[in-house]
Amino acid sequence: MSKIKFLKGYGLSVSHSNNQIRITDGVDPFSDERQTESYHVTAFPYEKIILSGDGYVSTKAIRLLLQNNISIIQLDTFGNLVTSMCTPMQSQKMTKWRMGQYRTFSDESKAHRLRQRFLDKKIRSEVRFFEYLQSDSRKSFKLDEVDLNESVMRLKSILTRIPKARTKFQTDMIEKDASKIYFKQFAKIIPERFEYSSRNNESFHPTKENATNVINAMLNYGYAILSSEIAKYVNAFGLDPYFGFNHKTNYYMSLVYDIIEPFRVLVDNAVIQIANARSVDRISKRQYYLHSKGILFEKNLVVRFLEILQNILNRKRPYHIARARKSYKLGNKMSFAQESTIMKEEVRTLANFCIL
Repeated sequence: MSKIKFLKGYGLSVSHSNNQIRITDGVDPFSDERQTESYHVTAFPYEKIILSGDGYVSTKAIRLLLQNNISIIQLDTFGNLVTSMCTPMQSQKMTKWRMGQYRTFSDESKAHRLRQRFLDKKIRSEVRFFEYLQSDSRKSFKLDEVDLNESVMRLKSILTRIPKARTKFQTDMIEKDASKIYFKQFAKIIPERFEYSSRNNESFHPTKENATNVINAMLNYGYAILSSEIAKYVNAFGLDPYFGFNHKTNYYMSLVYDIIEPFRVLVDNAVIQIANARSVDRISKRQYYLHSKGILFEKNLVVRFLEILQNILNRKRPYHIARARKSYKLGNKMSFAQESTIMKEEVRTLANFCIL
């Protein structure tokens, strides 16, 4: 059973009645089917509730869900993040971390070191992702191994330029060069029938225009979920999500989008999987509609995509967590950790860097 509950359409609701949390789907243009589920909050089977549409959410239900560490995420009709709610963390260090963040923001030397760190981790994650695709024997699609290997080598070469960068302009140019290589290769893995060529200046932060390509629209859904996960930890550690070091401060939650960079490939992986799915899991034209303002998806398609993404987020990979109990030792004090744990530790590392 998926640990994410996606409610979509007009008239969706999350309420509290007879000591139970009651969740009901809205009216979806693609289907008249509406499901209702009721659970005692202590037996609630989902870790997240994602709302996309108009409806009613009771304050008592919100309070009970948050008290039991169940996050609530609201998206707009086109999959862009509106808000996310989670239980706040209590820590005596929160004020210290935030003040340290502001001081670091004003310290160009420390801010530049952070920019280099964000960029290095982003490109390394892209290299690791392409290398994973090369080695994955279970993939259901073909790759041009020579072309993919060339992209990996070019990205690794770009990594050597990061320590030499002395200004934000130079790190921005390095990121631009790496992104061209990465997205050009990414586009080649997407089936031609989707007519996908690139992100076309669409980024993973909200813009005034919604995506008009199926793949870009699916990426936006994934990036919205990812940003809500990062925002949860940014707020939990008391950091200011609007004071970033790499993205401009007039961007929506610029610090969140700084931290997202190395994790963006998780969404890209999920999109590749669903775009290349076969038979019954294949995306059909009946499952989406090109609205004048963007792409509208059928609920079942979004649910399937979110399940793929959640499975990717639940996977474990080697990561150094100094405080972790080592159940699996790889040498050099490495552990296996889920991506959500790694996200939390990355935010913690950033917060501690700011108070050095």
